[in-house]
Amino acid sequence: MNRRLLTALAEAGVVVAVAGCGSSATLNPASAPPSSSSSLASSASPAAVRSTASGSASSVCGPASAVARRMGVKGVTVYSVTSDPNHLLGRQGEYTSKVEWTTSGEDSGIEAFPDPADAKIRYAYLRAFRPPIGDGYDFLYHAAILRMASIYTPSQAAKLKASFRRSCDDGS
Repeated sequence: MNRRLLTALAEAGVVVAVAGCGSSATLNPASAPPSSSSSLASSASPAAVRSTASGSASSVCGPASAVARRMGVKGVTVYSVTSDPNHLLGRQGEYTSKVEWTTSGEDSGIEAFPDPADAKIRYAYLRAFRPPIGDGYDFLYHAAILRMASIYTPSQAAKLKASFRRSCDDGS
């Protein structure tokens, strides 16, 4: 495993352990000592985080639905907080919008994050999976991840990746 992923997971375990102690003490983030993970919790600039009609933050690429629309993807399912199968949408440090589409019975999609640091953490998590669970293509660009099904040939995946990159750039 990648050293940064292991460090992030170890630090997350410490946070979980501290949070689960049942202490009545209040943790004050302002008084917490600086750590190597402080960049993981950095806040994005106002220009990088835009508000959507529903009031949720969107990626520097724009909402996942807008990126998919600019890519010309058809049959897109737009997830909400209640319909997200991973139950990550809108949660702290997770994606702010998510869409999926199906090609020959296999799902592909886009996850958009409020900042690149959060997207990098999710991308590292996804890259740790190997076949048969992680046999598709994942591509990180800015603060969004394109998750492509394994049904795509390498040349089709490359074209979709290029379209994703252009569509992110068009939205920023």
